[in-house]
Amino acid sequence: MTTDEPVVGRIEPATFPDGSIHWLETNKRPLRDSEGRIMGVLGTWQDITERRQRELDLRLRNDVLAALAYTAKELLQAADWRQGIQPTLKALGEAFRVSRVFVFERCRNSAGADCVSQRAEWAAPGIPPQIDDPDLQNMDLARVGFVSWQASMSAGQPVATLVKDLPEAERAFLESKGVVSVVIYPIQGDGEWRGFIGFDECFVERQWSEAELNALRTASGLLGAAMVRTRSAAALRDSEIFLQMSQHAGQCGSWEWDLGTNGVRWSEVMCRIHGLEPTQFPGTLEAAVAFIHPDDQPDVREGMAILLETHRFRDTEYRIIRRNGEERKLWGRGQILFDSAGHAVRVIGTSTDITERKRAEEERRRLEAQILHAQKLESLGVLAGGIAHDFNNLLTAVLGYANLALVSLPDESPACPMLQ
Repeated sequence: MTTDEPVVGRIEPATFPDGSIHWLETNKRPLRDSEGRIMGVLGTWQDITERRQRELDLRLRNDVLAALAYTAKELLQAADWRQGIQPTLKALGEAFRVSRVFVFERCRNSAGADCVSQRAEWAAPGIPPQIDDPDLQNMDLARVGFVSWQASMSAGQPVATLVKDLPEAERAFLESKGVVSVVIYPIQGDGEWRGFIGFDECFVERQWSEAELNALRTASGLLGAAMVRTRSAAALRDSEIFLQMSQHAGQCGSWEWDLGTNGVRWSEVMCRIHGLEPTQFPGTLEAAVAFIHPDDQPDVREGMAILLETHRFRDTEYRIIRRNGEERKLWGRGQILFDSAGHAVRVIGTSTDITERKRAEEERRRLEAQILHAQKLESLGVLAGGIAHDFNNLLTAVLGYANLALVSLPDESPACPMLQ
């Protein structure tokens, strides 16, 4: 009333006798005496605490919904959930108006014990961050005293509480981190809990509403889906690397033939087998067939026709001719794939370079032939040696008899010169 102007629709707090704070909408105007002096105030007030709370709840809900939409966009677009987590936590923290937002991931320590480690955090201005706190890395929940929390998360249930109401071990741990009120929600993925997301309140004893818990559950669901996708993508990359290494080691390339477009996709090893860089293959059926030796093309085409007709692939050996004229021998097999209506849509398969194996087999056959030939010569040598031995025995006997006859005859006998 110092301005001597009426006040209309002012909203201001008031402390009631029980200590509770209410919000009042007031209207005031000065009362004057006959000389125009202010002698009092005439006013009305209306308790709008519930209305104001509804307005705040509505504003909070809108902010939270916007933050959740942002969370979904960031996490679903990121190749790795860690790439989109920081702006996501900031959006959630500002929308919920909390002191901290944090994400812990389930892991195992060096001893193999089940643990959790803090992976990401957002802290409001003036709130000390805890992302580098060693107590929050490889933390054994049971050892620290959070056995009930671990049980709740395993059951997919949240934990929302005032720190002062917790048992001694849990209360002491959180109080040492400056936490007054906390809520966490387990992050589920593939049927098990993979960690948790939560809020810290460091100033007031905040009671977490059902709407806030539902919103946090939505955030944990989005994060769980992102974690599963990240792990699946990593596993796929690992399997592709392993497959590629295996194909390199075994000279086995993979291929895919789209029956609708006649497009053909070759793996890197398949391209290498044909003497190409991966970017040099045109990706058409005609280009693939052109590499096959002209004498082997009819057999390969027949095998493909049998596959499309009987859905059974005939393993085929065939030759290819690289662009440099080098001839290689391949062994191929495949499998037909169908859509939900039972129509054949693609053929996938592998082709293995067996050139060196074939050469080794030919060399083995050549060596076996040489050994067989040598064995035959050896047999002939043994036979010839036996014949010569027998002949020598006969000759010895003949010479013996001749010597006896020579001794028995007189020197002037005409037979002596012939026996000698």
